[in-house]
Amino acid sequence: MFIPPVITVFISIVVGIVLLTPTAFSQSIPKPLIDTELVEAEEPQEEEHPLEQARHAYNFHDDATTIQILGAFIDTTSDVDQLIEAYSLLSDAFTRRGEYQRAIDQLELRLSLLPPIDTIGIHTTLQGIADLYEQQGDFLAMVDTVLREHELARTEDREKLVKQINTMLQMQLTRDELRVLVDRYPTTFPGDAALAYLIQRYDQAGENEFFTMEQLVNRLVKQFPEHEYASFASARLSALRSQLLQHRHVIGVLLPLSGNLSSYAKDILNGIRLAVDQNQMAVSIGFVVIDIAQDDHTLIDHVNQLWHNFAPIALIGPLLSKNLGALTEWSEKFEVPVLSPTATKPDIAQRGSFLFSTAITEELLGNALARYAMLELGMTQFAILAPNDPYGSELSDAFSAAIAQMEGDVLATVSYEPGETDFGSYIQTIQTEDLKHDGTLLPPAEGDKEGRDAYFPGLDAIFLPDDLKTVGLIAAHLHYHDMNVTLLGANGWNTPDLLRDGEQAMEGGIFVDMFNLDSPEPAMQAFVRDYHFHYQTDPSEFSALAYDTTRLVIHAIQQGATNGRELGTSLRELRQFPSLSGPADMTLSGTLDRPLFVIKVEHGSFVQVK
Repeated sequence: MFIPPVITVFISIVVGIVLLTPTAFSQSIPKPLIDTELVEAEEPQEEEHPLEQARHAYNFHDDATTIQILGAFIDTTSDVDQLIEAYSLLSDAFTRRGEYQRAIDQLELRLSLLPPIDTIGIHTTLQGIADLYEQQGDFLAMVDTVLREHELARTEDREKLVKQINTMLQMQLTRDELRVLVDRYPTTFPGDAALAYLIQRYDQAGENEFFTMEQLVNRLVKQFPEHEYASFASARLSALRSQLLQHRHVIGVLLPLSGNLSSYAKDILNGIRLAVDQNQMAVSIGFVVIDIAQDDHTLIDHVNQLWHNFAPIALIGPLLSKNLGALTEWSEKFEVPVLSPTATKPDIAQRGSFLFSTAITEELLGNALARYAMLELGMTQFAILAPNDPYGSELSDAFSAAIAQMEGDVLATVSYEPGETDFGSYIQTIQTEDLKHDGTLLPPAEGDKEGRDAYFPGLDAIFLPDDLKTVGLIAAHLHYHDMNVTLLGANGWNTPDLLRDGEQAMEGGIFVDMFNLDSPEPAMQAFVRDYHFHYQTDPSEFSALAYDTTRLVIHAIQQGATNGRELGTSLRELRQFPSLSGPADMTLSGTLDRPLFVIKVEHGSFVQVK
C-alpha cells in the first residue's frame, strides 16, 4: 500500500509523541505563572516570651497560670534583669491570692538581685515588703523592714521613716509586741520609743498596773536618761504611788499577763477589777498587778518589792500550783494570805497556813457528779474512759473514790493516750467487763443484715473526763457500739462547741461546774449582766472564779480584818459565804467547798437541772 510522504511524517510525529516518557512529558508542559502580589509566602511566627505570657495571664486575673509560667521561667534563666521583673510579677500574683508570705519571699529574692546603686528599686521593694507584712498583720516584721529601709535612706528621708515607725508603735502594736521590740533593741531606736509607748499603755490602765509601770520607768531612766519622756514618766509613777497609798488596803495580784496564759490572766483580772469596783464605796481597796511568767525565778523578788512598797493585805494568784507552792515560806514570814483562783492541787493548807485555793478541784468535781448520779438518778454501776494524762487520771481517781464511798461500783477504768481517735478496742474492754455483771448480749435478730449480736448495757453511765473534741468523738463511737448509757463529764465540757462536735451522741449527757452563763440563779445572772456591761463581752469561768476570790478578801475585810494575819484567820473560819454557785465553806485543806451546778445536754442545749 502506498502511503503519501506527508502522512508518513505525520504518523511518525504522533508515534514519537506517544512513546515519550511521563517525565519527559511533564517537563515539556510549561508551569503556570504565580502572581506574587496576590499570594504571599507564610513566615513562621516567633513564640511569645514567657514574661509576656505571664503578664497577659496576670492582666486576665489568671494568677495560677501566671505563677506556673514564671516558676518555670525562673528555673531556666540567668538573666538578672528578667529575674528581677519575674520576681516582682510573681509577688503581685501571690498577693492577689492572699498568700502574703510567699509574696514577701519573692520580693526578698528580687531585693537580693538589685545592685546597690539602684536605691530607688531597693526602697520601693522594701516598702512593698513592709506593706505585705502589714496586710499579714505581722507588725513586728513590718517595723524591722522599715528599719532596714531607714538604714539605707538618705538623711532627709530618715525623719519620715522614724515618724512612720512611731505611728506604728503607737497605733498598731500590742503590749506584748512592744515588749519584744524593747528587748530586741535594748539600747537603740526603736527600743526607746517602744519603751515609752509601753509605759503610756500601763499608765492608761491606772494604778492597778503600778508595779509593771515602775519596772518600765526605771528601765527607761537607766537606759535612756536623756529621752524626752523619761522625766514625765517618773512624775506619773510618783503620782500613781501616792494614789495607791491613799487606799486603806492594797491587794497584790500575780498573773502571767504576757505569754501563752495571758488570755486566762486577762479574764481573771477583769473579774478582780469588777469585784473591787463594785465594793469601792464600802471598802477602800487598791490592787497592784505583777506580770509573772510560768517559770518566774524572780517571783520572790517581785513580791518582796511589792511588800516593801505597799504591804498588801493579801495576794490573789498565781495561776499554777507550783508557783503557789513557791510562796509558802514568804506567806508564812510576812503573814500574808495567798489565794489562787485556779491552783487545783489538794491539801493546799498542808504546804502553808496562809495558802488558799478557790479553784474547782478534781475532788470537788468528782464528789458533786457522783452524788448527783447516785442520789438523784439512782445509778449504781459506772465505767470510766479517760486520757492517760494528769487531768484525766486525777479526775478519774476522784470520781472513783466518791463512787466507792457511796458503795457504788466502777466496773472498768480504761485509759487511752492523748490524741487517740479510734476508741473501738477501749469500748470493747468496757463491754467485756459489763457482760460479767448485768450486761446482756443476744443473738442477731431475724432479718438483721449486719448479723451483729445485740448488746444491752447493764452499767448506768460512763465518765468521760476529757476535752470537748475527744468527748464528741468518743460519744459517736459509743453510739456505734450500742453503748447507749448516760455520759458524765466535768467542767471541761462546759463549752457550746461540745454540742456541735458531739451532735446527737451527746444528748442526755450530764456534767458539773460552778459556772453557767445561762444559770437561772440570781447571783450568777447579776454577775453575767454586770460583767457584760463593764467589758462588752461574756465572762468565762476564770472571770467568775476571780470575782468570787476577790469578794472573799473583801468579805473578810468587812468582817473586821485589818492585816494579813487577821485576814488569814477569817478565811480559815469562813462558813456559808455567798459564792456565785451557792453557800461555800473553807475546808481544813485550804480549798473552797461550794455547790456546783448540774447541767444536762437537752435538745441540743445546756439546761441547768440543779
